[in-house]
Amino acid sequence: MLALIAFFLFVVKRDDWKKLDLKIMIALLILIFIVLLGYFGNKRWEDFSFLKKLFIVPVIYILSIPIKNHRKPIYFFLFGSFSLLLGSLIKLSNYYLTNGKLNLDVGSEVNLLLLGERPFLGVIYLTSFCISIYSISQFKNKKIKFGLAVLSVLFCGFILFISARLSIVTLLLITLSTLFYMKNKRKAILLSSTGLVLLVIAGFLNPNFISRLTAGFEQDKFDFQKIIQLEPRTHIWQCSADIIKSGEVGFTGMGFRNTVIHLENCFATHDGFFNEGQREFFLESKFNTHNQFLGFYIGSGIFSLLSFIALFIILFQSNYRNQFAFSLVLIIFFFCVFENVFNRQLGVMLFGVVIYILSAVNSHKNQKSISAHSE
Repeated sequence: MLALIAFFLFVVKRDDWKKLDLKIMIALLILIFIVLLGYFGNKRWEDFSFLKKLFIVPVIYILSIPIKNHRKPIYFFLFGSFSLLLGSLIKLSNYYLTNGKLNLDVGSEVNLLLLGERPFLGVIYLTSFCISIYSISQFKNKKIKFGLAVLSVLFCGFILFISARLSIVTLLLITLSTLFYMKNKRKAILLSSTGLVLLVIAGFLNPNFISRLTAGFEQDKFDFQKIIQLEPRTHIWQCSADIIKSGEVGFTGMGFRNTVIHLENCFATHDGFFNEGQREFFLESKFNTHNQFLGFYIGSGIFSLLSFIALFIILFQSNYRNQFAFSLVLIIFFFCVFENVFNRQLGVMLFGVVIYILSAVNSHKNQKSISAHSE
């Protein structure tokens, strides 16, 4: 990224700046400005790691404006995702052949086998699935169409196999959204209902998915109450709500590092855990809010939350007419609902890449560039 910044001034032209969506750019800059105010105003030097990641999104967006042929970075993202999936499959296969079993419910070993953290990988594969489906209509060559169709099945199947719950839920919603975009409503209902049934069946036939619902804590009786109690976000969000109710957040928040410390303190006294083993798991894990909206509110105050909400309002308003673009916004929205996306470098990079792809799709000139393929 530093190399791209160094060469940026040599390749950017005056007309390239017209490609920036000012609403999105302003919303991002306002968000950063508000976080900066809290950072310097309250001397939260421990939040520097979070702050520097926050700058990555607008930097990626700005660095993308000189790109003339938007097909290449989009399809290289697809190629990279496939390479990641292939590498993960090789490690999973070796592990199974060595140990005779394969358990993908919880544990740090799972991240090593999957070559990353499951929620983030799920978003990568789901984005790649959407790109594959979208790209099928852009080519006339039947072999390329078939290859993209195979890729889409691979990405979808792998999401189900690794039981990436966030991506599975988002995939269900994307499937349902087909009802609003297809002109033939009967065909849309048949397609979406078939897709939903297949996804549900595939999910519940996967033992890893069942185990993931109870966060790896094996249970003799499987019921909804236990799923809720064993789901980490149930307790994380309850403690986040307790922190908000305490009145300590204020207009500028309490800082992002301090948020994690306050959550740890809450876990130590929280009485809703299934057992003491679960409490110890939480104290050792040092969880963040697992919701970027809560993360911004508690960490940086009400105005950062409002600016982040405004950013998504702009994104939905700008992209609801195109199913592919709307699906991408839906992916990063639910990504932020269930994860602290901006706490991880991979998260902010994914967010920035999706913003770039959306800008390429929405620009009339870029739309032509993406869709103008030859056989």
